[in-house]
Amino acid sequence: IRLDAPIHETLTANYVGALAVVRLSERMRRLRSLCYISTCYTNMNRPRGSLVEERLYPLKVGGKEVDITGLAEELLNLPADAAAQRAQSCIELWGFRNTYAFGKHLTEKALAAINAELRLPLAIVRPSLVSAISAEPYPGYCGNFAGPVGSAAAYFTGLYDDQPEAVACDPNSIWDIVPGDTAVHAILAAAAAVANPLTRAALLAAAPGGPSAGAAVDSRGASSSSGSFEDAVDPADAPEVDARAPAAAASAYDGTPLIVQIATSCTYPQTTAELFNGTVMWVSAHRRGFTLATGRLRGMDPSKPFDQAECDRLKRVAGKKVKPLAWLLRRMGGKGGKKLATQLSVGMKSFVTLNTKKYDLHVFFGVATLLRLEAALEPSERDSFSIVWRPPPTEVPRVQALLQRSGADPSTGGAAAGAGQPRGGSDSSDTTNSTNCAAEVATQPLAAAKQTAARIVELSARAEHGAAAADGAAPATDEAAASAGFSQPDALRRARGGGWPLFHNNVYAFLYKSLYNKEVPAESKIARRKLLRVMPHLGAEAADGARTVQHSFAPMRAERAR
Repeated sequence: IRLDAPIHETLTANYVGALAVVRLSERMRRLRSLCYISTCYTNMNRPRGSLVEERLYPLKVGGKEVDITGLAEELLNLPADAAAQRAQSCIELWGFRNTYAFGKHLTEKALAAINAELRLPLAIVRPSLVSAISAEPYPGYCGNFAGPVGSAAAYFTGLYDDQPEAVACDPNSIWDIVPGDTAVHAILAAAAAVANPLTRAALLAAAPGGPSAGAAVDSRGASSSSGSFEDAVDPADAPEVDARAPAAAASAYDGTPLIVQIATSCTYPQTTAELFNGTVMWVSAHRRGFTLATGRLRGMDPSKPFDQAECDRLKRVAGKKVKPLAWLLRRMGGKGGKKLATQLSVGMKSFVTLNTKKYDLHVFFGVATLLRLEAALEPSERDSFSIVWRPPPTEVPRVQALLQRSGADPSTGGAAAGAGQPRGGSDSSDTTNSTNCAAEVATQPLAAAKQTAARIVELSARAEHGAAAADGAAPATDEAAASAGFSQPDALRRARGGGWPLFHNNVYAFLYKSLYNKEVPAESKIARRKLLRVMPHLGAEAADGARTVQHSFAPMRAERAR
């Protein structure tokens, strides 16, 4: 994934390649399902604080929607320099920030247009920032250092100099990260759903912008009776499901793709400060084998606004450390030194490119269709397919408060209070700002997604852990969870039930093994003097268990692979 690749390369890889696969699929007489893997950030141009729904958003100029196919073909046929200038003007006009998101957006629109003619069983699946594996087969394992994992690696190696001011993001901005295995499970479920005419028809009917909303169906097209889903949807909004024969449902299909967003900002969000302070806690408990950091280890204060000048200064400091060290390693470090020098240089380049304020989006990705997809799973398969990332019961109050504080209003199911405004504004202006945003973005009514925000968090936790846990009582027992239809092997349930804290700690344990060839204890204590540096910036829930750091990461060994 190259965010700023030349527009010809981006369109050749995504637009031309995807359309070629669709044309090939047209010739497959026994095609069951076609799944295009897109990204939530195809709509990163929505206003700050927006709720991005699982639908296609128009691109307009002068009030008229743009011919996407014509624009893409124009860019492909222009000389490289002219195409780059034309693409940049479009990116600036519509606010896409990079060629990758712009190219993926054009591709989605082109696929939808061509499928209106072909009527293939098409799903467009949009993961957010895909990170490490949450549970199986190895909690914490990462295939590479892309995205959030790369940011953690940059912190460990000292590119942030252990200073929160080096992060080019508001402390209270929401980061939408999704575990890799959760994303894969959801992709498989979406592919199966579009292969079933009844399930596909019901999901499309209930999709944002569809002919109806609120339908709850199982895999046979019947109304769902699961409390976890019925409670999440107002029964008054639920249309009757037409239980026609599959052939009739297939004949009524107009080629509209099923769009599914695999995201966490509306089910289990986390802020920049929480991510940063969790990393500080880990480093406080474990010595790094190597780091360029010379600053004092410090936590991030959620109330301190972003300082662009200080961020730029710290990035320059990192560059001054990396450049001479890489030079020395190339000339004196042998083969291993050259490899490390390359890794440092590439890491520094990525750090400078990605750690910029333009990627501080603070948007919420709605998952109404994803939740309906989960409700359509066969009960016997819910153990195997964990497609929604939820908070454990102890995290539910924090998440509900966070959604309110960060702009997702529980009364409107994910509406962005204060949308379009920098965080830190007064609460008294939030209602006005939200109204202005709704008027400005006519295609995005703020009350359109009742399936998101705090109500979904509460109900999701009830479905996963039992009603008593969501109501504030003690966590459900394994037997209670099993009777609710969500029983899982103990190890997997513990890994998923650990929430973001355990997830990130598992990633850090993996990185320590990868970067330093060091395995750390499953539980480590934090020295009191180090804890005091970050404690003022921890929430009450995190502070309760702040004296120890735990993980369940298990290295992939040869005997296990066999």
